[in-house]
Amino acid sequence: MISCVNEKICVGCGGCQNKCPQKAISMRWSKKGFLYPFIDEKKCNGCNLCEQVCPALHPATQKKILKLLGGYYADNKVVARSSSGGAFYLFASYIIANEGIVVGVMWNKEFLPVHKIADSMEALKAMHGSKYVQSNKGDIYIYIEKYLKQGKKVLFTGTPCECLAVKNYLGKEYNNLYLLEFICHGIPSPAIWKEHLENMCNEKGIKPTEINFRSKERYGWHRFELKISQKELSYYFPLREDLFFNGFLENLFLRESCYNCRCKSANTVADISIADFWGSEKYAPKLDDESGRNGLSLVACFSEKGIDLLDKACNNKDFIYEVLDSHKAYTSNIAAIAPPKRNKNTERFYNYRENKGTVKALDKYARYTYKKKLCNKVMWKIRAILEK
Repeated sequence: MISCVNEKICVGCGGCQNKCPQKAISMRWSKKGFLYPFIDEKKCNGCNLCEQVCPALHPATQKKILKLLGGYYADNKVVARSSSGGAFYLFASYIIANEGIVVGVMWNKEFLPVHKIADSMEALKAMHGSKYVQSNKGDIYIYIEKYLKQGKKVLFTGTPCECLAVKNYLGKEYNNLYLLEFICHGIPSPAIWKEHLENMCNEKGIKPTEINFRSKERYGWHRFELKISQKELSYYFPLREDLFFNGFLENLFLRESCYNCRCKSANTVADISIADFWGSEKYAPKLDDESGRNGLSLVACFSEKGIDLLDKACNNKDFIYEVLDSHKAYTSNIAAIAPPKRNKNTERFYNYRENKGTVKALDKYARYTYKKKLCNKVMWKIRAILEK
């Protein structure tokens, strides 16, 4: 029986639920709004398959970066609807064009993220853009294995721990499986997002038809906004002014395992890692001049399979890139090398939320105060000096 069902290390991947032959494991919501496995001991036969697939019990080992580059998709429309430079679209469109499937995150009807399958360019559209909330995996692992055994190319995209969960679940190598991770800041609570969204929509009197966490249409890549739309009507919320977004950035309500994340510093099973190319003005100034306002992607390959996929996907010349000799563009990204630090008000926030509700808790603890703004400016200046 799985022994890691506690907040400190469980990543909520749902691999154990998918693997259990007795259907003895179900995923249930915690008070903090995260999914955790619940075991029906009467159904459990002690096979321990759940323990064998658990990423918390079988962490990844460190890999070397075999190839690192920065770039952007040549089609401005692709970059505009992408979080950074369109690297996800580069790989996903190649897989679709070669009759494969892409496993990625879409919004469901309640605008909660779920992992689903796309087998066409039309279906792929729903996977564009970051969803800064933990996704529900459902029974996606079962479908991934089915398609792999059929010989289909499968591109799985997710957080580093989700890629690890897929790898552990399968238990063997598949030449037709590509694991694409994105550098992860941490995963905030789906329940808090749901209640925050409901409150905003009630205040504005809208029923959203589209949500974009990283809208660049007004101020570009460096000043992206949360955009909530109802058909032609759109509302914009700067990332530090929206209480959910700011609480996420301040590590106020991340999943407990995120504060102890072991999928950092290239401890990974992924073939490829993608991220925002922050620092592009220093490491690739030509690229920054060309598309710095709209967004740039950083792409790191950790396997020969990843390099092969990159080369084939770039063969049509639709991705403009520059190979980087130094790995500093990767290692200077704090989210790539270290877990987020727990906010000192995290437990206070949850206690207050339990008594007063999510809306009041966010209002009390998730505001971007003048003191915090000043502190951040000082830290950024110190970091800039140290990096010179």
